[in-house]
Amino acid sequence: REVRALATAIASNAPLTVRATKEMTRRLMALRRIGSDDAKDLIELCYGSADFQEGVAAFLAKRPPQWKGR
Repeated sequence: REVRALATAIASNAPLTVRATKEMTRRLMALRRIGSDDAKDLIELCYGSADFQEGVAAFLAKRPPQWKGR
C-alpha cells in the first residue's frame, strides 16, 4: 500500500522532471564509476519546458497543474 501511494505521488509530478530525475540518478550512479558530471541538458529540458511554465502558472493560480510532458 505504501509503495503504491509513493508511486502514485511520483507519477503525478511533471513527466519531464520525473524523466530527468531518473536520468540524473542513472548518471550519478555512472559518475561513481567514470567521474562525469554533466547535467546541463537535463536542466534545460525541465526548466525550459512548457510543463515548467504550467507548474509556475498553476502554483501562482493555486490550482493543480495539467502536465503535458513537453
